[in-house]
Amino acid sequence: MIMKKIFIGCALLVVVAGGAFGFGQIEMTTPEAVSEQYSYDGDIVVGRTVSLVVGSGGSGVNRTYRIGFSPGTSGDGGNRRLYSASGASIPYEILDSVTGGNQLKDLDDGGPVLSGTIPSGGSATESFDVRVFGGALPHPGTYIDEVTLTAYNFNNAPQAQVTLSIVVNIPANISLELSSNHLELGDLVENASGSVRVTVTSNADYGIELSSPYNNWRMAHEDQTVASFVPYSLRLDAVNLDLSRNPTMVPGFGITGQAGREHLLEIIVGNTDNAVSGYHSDVIDITVTANQ
Repeated sequence: MIMKKIFIGCALLVVVAGGAFGFGQIEMTTPEAVSEQYSYDGDIVVGRTVSLVVGSGGSGVNRTYRIGFSPGTSGDGGNRRLYSASGASIPYEILDSVTGGNQLKDLDDGGPVLSGTIPSGGSATESFDVRVFGGALPHPGTYIDEVTLTAYNFNNAPQAQVTLSIVVNIPANISLELSSNHLELGDLVENASGSVRVTVTSNADYGIELSSPYNNWRMAHEDQTVASFVPYSLRLDAVNLDLSRNPTMVPGFGITGQAGREHLLEIIVGNTDNAVSGYHSDVIDITVTANQ
C-alpha cells in the first residue's frame, strides 16, 4: 500500500480588544467541526480556527496566554482515539504545528500547551494540526471525538472553553487478488483438477460470488461450430459449491485485517465421455462484495 501524508495547517487566532487576561474575561468562538473521509493511503491532517477576544478592563500592556486541549474520550492526551458506535477506535493526534512533534494537551495533563504573548491592542495567532492516522484497515463506520479547548490567563486560571468536534467516516474497503487469471488443466481427463488462490482484503464482512457467464459451468470446444461441452465442479476452501445456480454465492466471511485472507478455489473436470477431441475452455467471474 502506498502511503502519503497531507499536512494542512490550522490557525488558532487570539485577539485582544483592549483589557488584560487578569481583568477582562476571555470570550472564545466555537470552531467548525472537523469532518473528513478516512484515507487508506496515508495520514490526513486538517485544522480549524478559533478566535479569542479579551473584554474590557485591561491595563493596555502585553498579555501572556495559554491554550490547553482536553484528552477527549480516551482520557489520555498522548493517546487520543476516535470511537465508533460499536466501540472500535482509531488513533489521532493534536500537534503543535510549529514544533511539528509536540502532542498538545491540557495544563492538568502536564502539557505541552499553546502559549505566547499578545501585544497591547493587537492579536496573536497560534497554529495546530489535527492528524488522523490512515493507511490501516479499520472497521467501517463513523468515528468521533470531542476535545475541549480552554483559554487560560497568565495565572493559569481558565477563562473560556469551547468544544472541537472531530468526525471521520470510514467506508467499506475491499480488494481481490488472484494467484493466476489463467488456469491450464492439461489433458482433458475426468477428475483432472487445478486451483487458484483467491486473496481478499476487507474491513467488513463479505461474500464471494462466482459465475459462468458464457457456458453455464461447462467448458466449450474452441471451435464454436462443434457442440462439445465438458462440465466441471468447483470447491472453495474444500467445500463443494452449488452450481445449480449461476451465479452462486458464498456468504459469511468476516473482516480480514490488513494481511488479507486466502481462499483456495479448485476446478475439477467432470464427465468427458461425450467430448470431442480439441481444446475446451470457460471463463469464471469472481466478485467479492462487502456487507454494508
